[in-house]
Amino acid sequence: MPLGSLRDAPHFDCAWYSRAMEGERVCGDTATAFTHEDDVIFVMADGLGHGPEAAMASSAACKLAERRFTGGVERVISEMHQELQTTVGASVGVGKISATGDSEYRAVGNVVVRREGGPTGSIRLNGKSGIVGGHRAISSCYEFNLGREWLVAYTDGIPSHCDLSECLSASDSAMDIARAIVRRYGKSYDDATCMVLRKNR
Repeated sequence: MPLGSLRDAPHFDCAWYSRAMEGERVCGDTATAFTHEDDVIFVMADGLGHGPEAAMASSAACKLAERRFTGGVERVISEMHQELQTTVGASVGVGKISATGDSEYRAVGNVVVRREGGPTGSIRLNGKSGIVGGHRAISSCYEFNLGREWLVAYTDGIPSHCDLSECLSASDSAMDIARAIVRRYGKSYDDATCMVLRKNR
């Protein structure tokens, strides 16, 4: 979907915004977020290429996570790899965040996650080279505690090293920020999706 938000986790503000590349009616990126027990699960998927085939791959990854997530981030990425064998494949990032902020994030491919606004400044969490459903779907792994900082995930339709500081206002909602990042930095020749997440307390 082009935009969405997490509605059943009141301790989090989470939303995402997508935009197709110029000349395409369908965005090849898909994002989702949902709850599993007391955790928030977020998924960012960038289908290989553009258009309907890319959208089919990224959508399949997100739908599988929504349907079959049982608590293991590594396991769901492995299941995605099997599910996406008949598609063009996708870069995928999957994160799990507890109510206390304890977090796990794994990624394959060029989906970028950044921790912004914390005491240590900007921290990038990069995926390992590969394609889920294609070759070498071995994920990177990060474990951390998310405090009162922003977590920003985006596909490669947004430059990986862009300066997000002007878009991250404490008074703005996650949706406002995700939309602002895509509109400000999204490449016209590529699909672009951004998800923004922050703990409310």
